[in-house]
Amino acid sequence: MVADVPAAMVSNQFFDEFTDKVRVKPIPWEGFSRAGLVSSDELRQLKEFQQQQQQQQNETDGSLSEYVGLLVGLCERLSSLDALQYLLVMLDDLVDSDTQACEHLARDINTGSFVHAMLRCTERKDDYLGLKACKILAGVVVQCNAAEFAFSRLYAVLERYLCSELTSVVDVGVQVMQSVLRVGRARSVLYEECAGCLGRLVEVLRRTVVGGRAPRGVVAVPQTQYEVVFCLWLLTFQKPIAESLNRTYDVIPLMVEIARAAVKEKVIRIIVATWCNMLNLAGDANVPNMLVAQVPACLQTLATGRTLKDQDLRDDIASLAEALAA
Repeated sequence: MVADVPAAMVSNQFFDEFTDKVRVKPIPWEGFSRAGLVSSDELRQLKEFQQQQQQQQNETDGSLSEYVGLLVGLCERLSSLDALQYLLVMLDDLVDSDTQACEHLARDINTGSFVHAMLRCTERKDDYLGLKACKILAGVVVQCNAAEFAFSRLYAVLERYLCSELTSVVDVGVQVMQSVLRVGRARSVLYEECAGCLGRLVEVLRRTVVGGRAPRGVVAVPQTQYEVVFCLWLLTFQKPIAESLNRTYDVIPLMVEIARAAVKEKVIRIIVATWCNMLNLAGDANVPNMLVAQVPACLQTLATGRTLKDQDLRDDIASLAEALAA
């Protein structure tokens, strides 16, 4: 079941290395204080927080709430790119490490200052800042299962990043979608209200089957294929989506082409899992499409022409082939 799937980690070498640089970059907080942008109390709180983070001290509920509020408030107010990047790194650390911080941020998820501050960051012409804000939003929504969140606002931002020609930007954007699609309502909103974003996601997958070197926007062909099909797999846990996904986006023939040429076993595994969902939840709609796309022949090739280490994968291939032959 999808509930057993661990949350996708947003990990990208360029993104992670940039985060490390932001973490140690000096920020002139005293200068902001002298300019009246940061109060003396906020400056004191910020220095205390930085010191405690360096010493990896655990905070009490009260101080944690204050620090979260401090970081969000400064994100709303400051315009310095360096300062905003640093604040988001600190906030992301809290979201990744402390469920209480997530619970605090999830309060009034659509009307509070937190979402406003994150969306404000996505409006800046800085891919790192915007993606970091998206990652933080996704982390809070997923960990707190905030199904009432206005997902369409996040998808509008992610669609822009999926159109990027920068491989790292596309990669992180797809990974954020992997995370947020763990929430059931997020899948429905993406499919029913944000066709542009889903279409861009499928286009990223199509670009991976172009011959030669990895196309623009593809960080590494097998990894990008796995990440995007993982998103499609999550979508197919919703029966209405499983029924019409191929009719709208023609993904079954695309996955057949990818499975035949796949180098990584995990890519085959996630494709077969997606087909199983489509067959089990919406067989009447998908069996004809699978037969036309020659899924049975593909399964036969995988079963006899590959040495697959995963016994569960071999069993799934056999079960799927038997169902399609019935």
